[in-house]
Amino acid sequence: MIEKEKELKDKDVKKGWLRAGYGSILAAIVMPIGIFLSSGKPASITSLSELGAVGDFFGGSTIGFLSLASIFFVIHAIRIQSQELFLQRTELALTRTELEETRKVHESSHKTMLKQQFESTFFNMLSLHNEIVNSIHYVEAGRVYDGRALFKRLRDYMNTQLKRISQQPSHNQFERLANIEQAVSETAKDFSETTSHYFKNICTLLLFLDDEKSLIDDEKFKYVEIIKSQLSPYEMVYLMYLCFRVENKTFLELSKKYNFFLSVDKDLLLRHDDYGMYCNFNVVIE
Repeated sequence: MIEKEKELKDKDVKKGWLRAGYGSILAAIVMPIGIFLSSGKPASITSLSELGAVGDFFGGSTIGFLSLASIFFVIHAIRIQSQELFLQRTELALTRTELEETRKVHESSHKTMLKQQFESTFFNMLSLHNEIVNSIHYVEAGRVYDGRALFKRLRDYMNTQLKRISQQPSHNQFERLANIEQAVSETAKDFSETTSHYFKNICTLLLFLDDEKSLIDDEKFKYVEIIKSQLSPYEMVYLMYLCFRVENKTFLELSKKYNFFLSVDKDLLLRHDDYGMYCNFNVVIE
């Protein structure tokens, strides 16, 4: 509304200068005619010659009116050019705004596309994880362990190995860490044919998520929760103990970064305080 009123006002101003110019020209034309008519002389060459001195005086005045008219026309032209420049600046500002909006739309579309690509790969890898778990088939002493049932056996096997390695409970943290690492390493080695690709897939999935640039940290935590929702309690226990192997340092760092084992069932651990040892493991080995 304000811009419209300003535009109307500018038009009135421009018309005013134009009218003033025309008025000056009209005054320059009317002036000599008025002088002649006011003299009361008949229209003849002799009469005109008698008005020479007066004509010279008012002729000078007429030139002034014409000069004034030219000034008014110049001002009018300047006003028009100013208005055109203002319109050009307005159009440029609108163009910049439109370009900025277009850029934002393109950026948003690009981010959406990247996120869709990530989610497609992420859920395919998650589906692969479930396929790996479902394909697990392990036979021991005539007993068959299929799928997630094997991970309880892995926990019990680690416990057996740990008891064999440490003949009596150790209260020395370094000694217990060494015993746990040995027990976990022996378990991973004995079941490597069945579980190695399982662990590699989990590591790859976390690394893929961690390296994704299109996600902020809060979003990454949400996807980590999706991964955790696919794991059974005994899977979480087994994966946590794998962190005690020095060679799995990358997995240890990622698990700490995303609080991967925050909700692990501590009642299923080999010892209840092993979770605290896990939390401080990187500090202890340094």
